[in-house]
Parts: sequence; C-alpha cells; structure tokens
Amino acid sequence: MFVFPWEGATVVGTTDLDHREDLDLRASITREELDYLLEACAQPFPQAEVTAADVLCTWSGVRPVVGAADSQAKPSMKPASMCCGRNPLCDLAGAS
Repeated sequence: MFVFPWEGATVVGTTDLDHREDLDLRASITREELDYLLEACAQPFPQAEVTAADVLCTWSGVRPVVGAADSQAKPSMKPASMCCGRNPLCDLAGAS
C-alpha cells in the first residue's frame, strides 16, 4: 500500500485483483476495493477519519501478466518478458 501527497490531495493505493470481466469493459474500482483502501488507510492514520465522501476520484487499469491463464500464483516482482524496439519505449510484463 502507498499513501503520498499530490496536488493538495492524498493518493492512496493500491489493490491487486484479477480483472475477471470482459477486457472490452472499462475497469473500475469496486466498493469492496474502496472499503479495503479506506480501512487500510485508517490503521496508520486514524486521526484523518477518511470516509468514502472524502474520495475525489478513482482510477483503475488492467496490467498484463505473463503466465498460464489458470495459474493461482501471485505475480512476482521479476519481469518475465521485456521487449525493446527501435524507439526508447520498452514493454515489461510481470510473471505469474
């Protein structure tokens, strides 16, 4: 989890859940994820008394993970795939 100040607000994250919906559907935060983040934030910062009403915005994304579709293992921090083209952009994908 992370908590850091940004532009006069505080950014709190993150969750790491499998996106089981159709990939054509827009990813979005669930109420369960919001509750998880609020509870996790309340532990080190109880005096802040942060509630869902304090949330200004949320964002979600789907990141690629290289591995078998039926794998139950959590992704590791070591990249499993790295592809660099002629331009300065490299794609990294996590391993499962």
